[in-house]
Amino acid sequence: MPLEVKEEQWLERVRKARWPDGIRCPRCSHADWGLHARGVDGRPKYRCRRCGRTFNDLTGTVFARSHLNLGIWFECARALKQGPKTCVQLSRLLGVKVATAWRLRKALRQAFCDPSLGRLFEEVG
Repeated sequence: MPLEVKEEQWLERVRKARWPDGIRCPRCSHADWGLHARGVDGRPKYRCRRCGRTFNDLTGTVFARSHLNLGIWFECARALKQGPKTCVQLSRLLGVKVATAWRLRKALRQAFCDPSLGRLFEEVG
């Protein structure tokens, strides 16, 4: 299943914010990597040539292990930057369950303080 165009744009924004000088292994910070495969979601997976770890653009970020479209994450971030929102308000705005909205809100509040993704969220608001 290929990525939607908008999803690719969000992924590119995450990649540039996280690795402004090029992709690096999250484990050993080595810049020598190869394209390993593509996940079922169409996102590229990389393999570090030094330590052998496989990773993708979202590994080690607040977005990791999430099955939600990145557009939902960024729409939630935009809403939170505009002012405090309850989980019910976010749920209605994003079209997700209240529990999902709670998880998004909690994760994004922590991510707003992450220096590697700070530039990304500054652009959203």
